[in-house]
Amino acid sequence: MSLVLSTPRQAPVIPLQRSDSPSLNPLRQNESPRAVERSLEQGIPIIITWSYGGNNVAVEGSWDNWRTRKILQRSGKDHSILLVLPSGIFRYKFIVDGEVRYIPDLPSETDEMGGVCNLLDVHVSLGLRKKITLLSRTVSMLKESRKIG
Repeated sequence: MSLVLSTPRQAPVIPLQRSDSPSLNPLRQNESPRAVERSLEQGIPIIITWSYGGNNVAVEGSWDNWRTRKILQRSGKDHSILLVLPSGIFRYKFIVDGEVRYIPDLPSETDEMGGVCNLLDVHVSLGLRKKITLLSRTVSMLKESRKIG
């Protein structure tokens, strides 16, 4: 079994918004930093993209013990899907027009039977976690100061 470590092009996507702009999602408009922190604990949004042709593209992986096959949506030449995954390292493979495939430019591993899977390292960076914690504390302090004043 070989493990190839490199920086993947498929990185966790966490939409950030300027603090002075209104929320585009009305359901999240009044969401507190603690709510954002809780949602990150529930999972991290990840976009998985296949850019190597094909008509019908799906992905399956160890995030659910290989139980489901998820269909990717086509946009031009690319096929993509948004998944919300917990932190961890996952193995996954694509099924393109009925054939098992992987992306050779991304981290991958070969099992003892010669099957190859891509590897996906899902995590929230320490920097982002610190910013969320600091923002949460600041909001709490502001709320407390409004109660006093």
